[in-house]
Amino acid sequence: MSGQLKITLRQPPNVDFVIGFPGIPGHQERPHAAVKGSVELRVGQGSPVKAKWIRVELRKIEILPGGGQTNTYSDVVGSGSFNLWTAKDEWEVVSTRDLPFQIKIPEDVPPSVALENGSGIKYELVASVCYRAKKGLFRRVTAPVMSASSPIVIDKHELHSTWPAYSQKDSRQVNKDGFTLVVERGNTCYGPGDTVLLRVTLKSSTPPVTIRSYEMALRETAVYRTGEAPKTANGPQIRSSFVGSEKLSVNVLLKSVVTATHIEVVYGIAVRATLDDGRDLVIDNIPVMMSNWSRAVSNETVKRIGWAPILSHAVAALVELRFNHNVSSGRTQ
Repeated sequence: MSGQLKITLRQPPNVDFVIGFPGIPGHQERPHAAVKGSVELRVGQGSPVKAKWIRVELRKIEILPGGGQTNTYSDVVGSGSFNLWTAKDEWEVVSTRDLPFQIKIPEDVPPSVALENGSGIKYELVASVCYRAKKGLFRRVTAPVMSASSPIVIDKHELHSTWPAYSQKDSRQVNKDGFTLVVERGNTCYGPGDTVLLRVTLKSSTPPVTIRSYEMALRETAVYRTGEAPKTANGPQIRSSFVGSEKLSVNVLLKSVVTATHIEVVYGIAVRATLDDGRDLVIDNIPVMMSNWSRAVSNETVKRIGWAPILSHAVAALVELRFNHNVSSGRTQ
């Protein structure tokens, strides 16, 4: 019986399955981001084929380090599976047909991302048909399900580093032994090839001393949570590492992930001032967002998107800056 049926997922002509800008609210002039296409059901010649339903769904798959069934979590995105066709009775003869669909992408879904050891977040579109089949003469009727799937890449457009909301003045300080270390910045989000620029000031209420060095580093912290709840008895796996400093150029994938259930990837800047007597002052975990788009691409995309709530509001002007750190990255495929 299955040889008489074929189910296929087809994207719209000359475009990808994903339409719109995931992560950006829709309005009258900008449709909400969605996965759009059609399910093609082809029925061969021969005996009639009866089916119960034809449906489509978008699945989010989070894979923790180690992979395998115990480290893989799959969830249906949005309100669940969408029935594109349902039999009027329990079973109905089904014919060749094309069934269009459009699945809204929630604004808070995490982006597609590939992390260490095969871990990461990916999406797949799945179309299924439940049909009636017989194993043989005098054997009971069975209801197998035939499926087709297609990988979907979801990039989040609220992560563009050129949104005015990320050009905001921020100042942090720490006091120790009569010294005050002040770190000021004018950006909170960076993309591939961007330079992380900071202004660092060391103030002293004691006799003059010699500063041995200033250091700045970017730290990546990945949190992997098992189980259905955000926290389990064993606690999450936390892996933290420096991905660059003012003395080191790196070329790795950098992307913030904060809305997934089992995976979180965040970044922070640490600044250290060391005196000639060995004492130091440290400001750690200055939070930053990492984008997977270059600044040139982000500039053009933000123009095409137009106004967006919160993101389009400029908070402050850039501050005077001193030393820098070059950030490199690659886009998820």
